[in-house]
Amino acid sequence: CDKVEIDLSSEYYSGKTFTIETVNNSKDNVYIKSATFNGVELDKLRLKHNEIVKGGVLKLIMSNVPNKELK
Repeated sequence: CDKVEIDLSSEYYSGKTFTIETVNNSKDNVYIKSATFNGVELDKLRLKHNEIVKGGVLKLIMSNVPNKELK
């Protein structure tokens, strides 16, 4: 699992952390198989700015095959 944590300054945002985690990440697995945000499965690969600045965890499951259902 690879992980990036972005601290959201309380001066401008919630003061929480926005985390991006990947599972099965490799040089061959360049496609997103599925994604969840705060444990809720996403049916599209978009987050609104106001969702991100509240903090949370975006988890990306990676694959070597494109998921054409995610847009």
